[in-house]
Amino acid sequence: MRPSKSIVLASLAALAVGAGNTTHASDHYDGPAVLGDPTTDITDMYVFPSPGNADRLVMVMNVIPNAGTTKWFSHALDYRFRLRPVTVSRTGPKAGFKVGNPDITFRCVFSDLKQINGSPGQTGHCHTPKGEIKFAVGRATSEKKFKQHGIRVFTGSRLDPFFMDVEGMIRSTKEGRENFTGINSAEGKNILSIVLEVDKRRMLPDGKGMYGVVSEVRSRGRRSVVLDTFGRPEVTNVILADPSFDKVNRTIDVRDLFNRHDPFTRAKAYAEPFRARFNANLHQIDKIDGKIDWPMHSGVHPLTELQLADFTVIDLSQPFGKGNWFEIEKAIVEGREHQTSGGRWLDDDICDIQYSFLIARDRKKISDGVDKPTRWASKKFPYLRKPTAASE
Repeated sequence: MRPSKSIVLASLAALAVGAGNTTHASDHYDGPAVLGDPTTDITDMYVFPSPGNADRLVMVMNVIPNAGTTKWFSHALDYRFRLRPVTVSRTGPKAGFKVGNPDITFRCVFSDLKQINGSPGQTGHCHTPKGEIKFAVGRATSEKKFKQHGIRVFTGSRLDPFFMDVEGMIRSTKEGRENFTGINSAEGKNILSIVLEVDKRRMLPDGKGMYGVVSEVRSRGRRSVVLDTFGRPEVTNVILADPSFDKVNRTIDVRDLFNRHDPFTRAKAYAEPFRARFNANLHQIDKIDGKIDWPMHSGVHPLTELQLADFTVIDLSQPFGKGNWFEIEKAIVEGREHQTSGGRWLDDDICDIQYSFLIARDRKKISDGVDKPTRWASKKFPYLRKPTAASE
């Protein structure tokens, strides 16, 4: 898939514009590199305890925004989930996590397109901490294989579960006031999805521990290069995208640099440019409701260090629940014990959760007016809904 004919960098984010379609959400089109090759673009990541089995952890990586009828993955890419144990290092201002070891990786790669039973098809295999499982694109592996390998896999075309008023957020940030349209920019769009459901007691060193989770797309070969990374939704496309408020890096799009550095060990050489962008843009977002809820101290925003450590946090001692996204992070900022598993369920309204916290410090609800996806998620594996019959 190639990008649309014209690319517009509009205030907060890059919008892919073409043939009447304007779509960008979460990490869709989150930098110049993936604009040039959307096959490498991680659009979203979801991490949650299985709704039907507390002993299982589900991880979802979606790629290729506006995938249309595209069904196949690139055989030249390496798709990874990485987990690291984390503990709370600080609470309140400069709240953050201490990242531990080991680095636990689930790695999926795909064959080139080939004939399978007389029709075009694709196969792949996933390397896990306990071995390897093979799969066919478009078909979920069985419960029998789960018992054997400790993992279920689905890869293939699905309906994009993300929902957000993109243009409304762009206007609101630029104008410094709420100006949402209530239109879901991801309505009816397809993506390619990788869904892993793993036995957390078998696959992880502590099946009831707290972990940071990221996803990566890398080049495949002797020298593997990171092409895109996803930690939390809307860090690159809401917080980091607009350079106009950043007095240090006003002419630079820092997102490609951000995407290519390990979120668990962010490179010190680039930490200060990243901090400058977070400080400037978090402060600008705070102004949207006409008041400052997060006072800056010596030009430093109190959420910058937390956002710089860009990974999703999940507590495996807690059960599945809806609306848990960012609850653990908010708890350590507020100096309290978290109450949920954290992570991110497919139907979580992460935009309203994030806006209410970043703009109003949860003192009131800030909503973009988009409260549901195109279709609600299923509670059964692979959880994402079937794709629409959209054309390219």
